[in-house]
Amino acid sequence: MNDQFDHENIYGSIVSSHDLLNIDFPDIPWVVEGLVPAEGITIIGGKPGEYKSWISLEMTKCIANGESLFGKFPCKKRKVLVLDGENHPREVQKRIQMLGYSQEIDEEFYFSSQPDMKMDFDPDEEDLIFDQSDMTQEILELAMHQGVEVVIFDSLTRFHDSEENDAGAMSKVFQKFKDLTRAGATIIILHHTKKHSIGSEKDALRGSSDIMAAIDSYIHIGKKTGVQNSVFISNPKARYSPETDPFELKVASDDEHFSFEFQGSQKPMTEKLREDILNLLKEHGDGLKKGDIQKLLKSAEKSTKRIIDDLKIDGELVETKGVGNTKIYTLA
Repeated sequence: MNDQFDHENIYGSIVSSHDLLNIDFPDIPWVVEGLVPAEGITIIGGKPGEYKSWISLEMTKCIANGESLFGKFPCKKRKVLVLDGENHPREVQKRIQMLGYSQEIDEEFYFSSQPDMKMDFDPDEEDLIFDQSDMTQEILELAMHQGVEVVIFDSLTRFHDSEENDAGAMSKVFQKFKDLTRAGATIIILHHTKKHSIGSEKDALRGSSDIMAAIDSYIHIGKKTGVQNSVFISNPKARYSPETDPFELKVASDDEHFSFEFQGSQKPMTEKLREDILNLLKEHGDGLKKGDIQKLLKSAEKSTKRIIDDLKIDGELVETKGVGNTKIYTLA
């Protein structure tokens, strides 16, 4: 093997297949086991009011203390910097008190309110810059001086002025984040999902699909209609490991305390829908139309069609012609 190449200096190099096969890459290190890869980009996504900021602050506390997130996911002890462009410092203070932050993590947790800091593309410089760059550089230098390894951005829209639906523009924004990861930082970004989304959870993130392509892990937060004081967490993108099974969190709060209680893993939505369709067709031996299946299961049209197509390919369903142009599905 050519000694000039190793896992640390391979970026920007051209290597032979022989050299690539012989590089001794270390195992993927995790900041939060199975959810947040070290030196990667993770997005926490959800609609307004679905506890994105609360969950990120709980995650911050667990990382700073080296505790398990929700009592389930081990965290490596790391210093964390939260850059908050959403909430007044008074509100953040209130939240971390309610979450049980202690003085002991004073040297592990750093916070900066950044309502006006933006990453933008300067056409003259042909490079991404930060507005208020002197202040930003000071913050990042402080982070490096204090040994901060995890930086949380709350939320994405507060840190750029680019068009989120423009793939080229968002590619440039995320190149800046990638540069930070290559310098050794772990990046966690809070982002909003679409108000109305149809299809998989990967399609729910607001903006260009290039956002999803650029990140290493996506933590999706959702609520179920009619279910109070609970949120459901899934991991529909995980570049370096199998996707973590979805799980439910119970939200417990009063005027002085706020906490999340792990309620157990849930079956992935696609697996559950597949089982539900098979069970439904067992009950209706004469078969059902796709619209009837969708109506009875209250499932999304695209998801229902995708699972039916998969079941046909797997030989578990039979499609026959019904009245007119309708199609009837029965068990094979």
